[in-house]
Amino acid sequence: MKITVLNGSPKGEISVTMQYARYMEQEFPQHTFQYVHVSYDIRTLEENTSEFLRVIDIIRNSDGIIWATPTFFFLVHSNYKRFIELIRERKAEDAFSGKYAAILTSSIHIYDNVTHDYLTAICEDLNMLCTGYFSASMNELIQKSQRDRLYLFAMDFFNAITEKIPIAKMYQPLQYNSNRYIPGESACQVNSSGKKILLLTDCPEADSNLGKMVSRLSNAFTESVEVIDVNRMDIKGGCLGCVHCGFDNQCVYADTDDIFTVYNKKIREADIIILCLRIVDRYFSSRWKMFFDRKFLNTHQPQMINKQVGYIVSGPLSQLPQLREIIRFQTEIDRANLAGIVTDEHEKSEDIDSLIDDFAKRIVFYANQKYRRPYTFLVEGSGKICNDLVWGKWRFIYRGDHRFYKAHEMYGYGKSKRKTSRSILNFLLTMLCRIPGVKMYIWKNYSEPKSDPFDYLDLLEN
Repeated sequence: MKITVLNGSPKGEISVTMQYARYMEQEFPQHTFQYVHVSYDIRTLEENTSEFLRVIDIIRNSDGIIWATPTFFFLVHSNYKRFIELIRERKAEDAFSGKYAAILTSSIHIYDNVTHDYLTAICEDLNMLCTGYFSASMNELIQKSQRDRLYLFAMDFFNAITEKIPIAKMYQPLQYNSNRYIPGESACQVNSSGKKILLLTDCPEADSNLGKMVSRLSNAFTESVEVIDVNRMDIKGGCLGCVHCGFDNQCVYADTDDIFTVYNKKIREADIIILCLRIVDRYFSSRWKMFFDRKFLNTHQPQMINKQVGYIVSGPLSQLPQLREIIRFQTEIDRANLAGIVTDEHEKSEDIDSLIDDFAKRIVFYANQKYRRPYTFLVEGSGKICNDLVWGKWRFIYRGDHRFYKAHEMYGYGKSKRKTSRSILNFLLTMLCRIPGVKMYIWKNYSEPKSDPFDYLDLLEN
């Protein structure tokens, strides 16, 4: 069989993800593998139509497709996202239709599941049959158990092609009939109380729904709002995955474009940050993805601590729970507060007007009160992974993270495990719980409801 591997890494052939694909090729020599480094060659594919069509012909003549990519900032790399957009823009969907697909990713296992969900949905939108995903860590290929899993994953994929097994779809097609938003007269005048408001947008034109929502929101504040159009920013390129930033948070691009200024000056100086975006396929535009990917110049450090963040979205966000989850996660790991999300998914323009006006009032109120919602599993779980990553095997690379985590006491999770007093107390309590009478006493007191919640704390202390 002819298998095409669509490589999503900007590193091309030398990427970690490709080594997993090469192992599959090595273990199944009866199949022919062809590699297309779409992220590495994205500019050529954009500018040279004949080269893009050559890649599409390779896909059209393949028996199966492997979407192989590292996870970049909770999704695929911006160049990979751009390739997916080109498929639609140049009407090349027919080359993918009816073909079997598999998904291969590498990451540190923070939100790799969203990458899998996104690519699975894209496959289904292209009328492909997606057999599943394989989520690899950076160095797991050296482990025999992981190689065995990868072998079975590949065998299952090849068997699906040979046997033409049926695959159930997981996602419904997006249905978005954009109602034209016609804003009414606004009496909303929100005093921002001196809070600095930064609005980032990719609005293509002022007359679009997003353009009108941006205008409505900007005019709701009594003081001026700084607006930055990411489409007009000078961005030299996407994240290279080179980890040059790990040592001292100095991006390989340095200050040759606008990214450093926006992230390390504009965003840090703002009190309120509002992102106004369009949905393109099942995410935002590849331009936004490039902007988000370049955020890694500050590696795994929160960059919007105690700031208020809000979203104005044009598109079917209600049909994309994974994207809404990314928004929540992205805000929480930055230690910011998600003040709200407003979309244009409403039949009546008056409803959108009311939501925008209320959003403006609420985000300023939260800023004045310095409010931030308590963290959820999204940040607690990822924080533990980052702690292990930075404190453990990658500390020699992520020196900037290590210094930041120490200065902001973000190693609390690791330290709590090493507290001698807590370890001794846990040991003693474990021994006591082996005594039937003590175990029954604890079980009874925990089972019976308390009139005062603090009684539970007293029980733990006693």
